[in-house]
Amino acid sequence: EFERLYREFVTLRLKPAGLSEKKFRTMVEASLLYEKLQEAFAAEVPQKMEQVQIRHLSFPSEEAAQKVIERLENGEKWEDIAKEVQENTEDNAYSTDAQWATLGYLEDLFDETAAQIIWKLQTGQHTQPFATREERWYIVQVLGREERELDFWLRWTEQQRRFQAWLDAQMAQVQYSDSWQEKVPTTP
Repeated sequence: EFERLYREFVTLRLKPAGLSEKKFRTMVEASLLYEKLQEAFAAEVPQKMEQVQIRHLSFPSEEAAQKVIERLENGEKWEDIAKEVQENTEDNAYSTDAQWATLGYLEDLFDETAAQIIWKLQTGQHTQPFATREERWYIVQVLGREERELDFWLRWTEQQRRFQAWLDAQMAQVQYSDSWQEKVPTTP
């Protein structure tokens, strides 16, 4: 039965796609190796990591974010401003609920510089407005800090970050040659 199904697969899928059995096996092998590498990096992620609990406000302009900083410095409560931001759908601003984040997750969410600033804040402190790659302006407040168990999302994020860092290091070692065209046969 397997042989029949395999032959059918080769005839109906591989040949029309222009793939040889050898090329297909190579692709499957690469996919399995990729999965094994992912599993190995997943096993290296600890169950608990230091995390900060944050919430943030996001604005389309620096001016809008700066106005909120002034309000916070004048004693207005974060919660009141966040509620107002959520209710006003015209200015393209938004606020988030509190969430726990690792340093790596903060780097992914914002960038390395912003993550370091947030990571150094004490509980109750907030950042000054900062811009991100998406050209949005953020104010982030730290609500807590503790070593705690990673939830599913943070664990997955850390696994992906570690794997990607390893993969980037491997890719950095690849040597490319501009002379590849000289090595291509000119006759069939």
